Amino acid sequence: MANKCKRGILISKTPYEKRIAIMEDGELAELVVEGVSSNRVLGNIYKGVVQKVLPALKAAFIDIGLEKAGFLHQEDAMDRNELLRREYGDDDDEGDASKEISIDEILQEGQEIMVQVVKEPISTKGARLTTHLSFAGRFLVCMPGTNFVGVSKRERDPVKRREFKKVVRRLKGRDVGYIVRTNGLNESEFEINKQMRELESKWEQTKYNFETMPPETCIYEESDSANISAKTRTTCISTIVMNTLPFVNI
Repeated sequence: MANKCKRGILISKTPYEKRIAIMEDGELAELVVEGVSSNRVLGNIYKGVVQKVLPALKAAFIDIGLEKAGFLHQEDAMDRNELLRREYGDDDDEGDASKEISIDEILQEGQEIMVQVVKEPISTKGARLTTHLSFAGRFLVCMPGTNFVGVSKRERDPVKRREFKKVVRRLKGRDVGYIVRTNGLNESEFEINKQMRELESKWEQTKYNFETMPPETCIYEESDSANISAKTRTTCISTIVMNTLPFVNI
């Protein structure tokens, strides 16, 4: 069933921070507060080069063009399907448990790989990386490299969960998986399909950039919070208000 609520976006930006308020039916649904920084890399995807592989630490260091090499743990480099089944799976999901594989069986020094930043670099530590890429939308999370389909645990009805999965599997592209988020449980098939096409378009562009751009460069840049909020809540948006005045704390 389609969501009929009225939505509005209030954006306030100062030289020091951004605040984005999402209103639904006149009530605050979400508030995002973010410091203004040009060095934010969280969510960015890079064409990295394996610098060192350390089986004893179950990790590897990846050059991505930043000041310090990124850190990739073995679990973030192996097949993600077992992890997804463990987190979102149901009794009807197929697949056997996979055995652990050493990271030196997965990566070799000098190898070019696609990695995404899941934790910002801090102090003397480089960014935390994963090969489990994702593109998040308001209703869905698109996961390249897997065909797994999961549904938010907020939906407890097994019949509805199976129905959601059937719809997603019918609409999705090849070799991409999806998680239906809580916000997508009441959306129409039209809106789900629309967001799928947007997310898969980002993935296609990222793959092209990986093939054509030099190593140790950013091949996908995550939008800032204002753009994320605006893009992922565009269904039935009735009002967008932006100003450059600071909020008044009371």
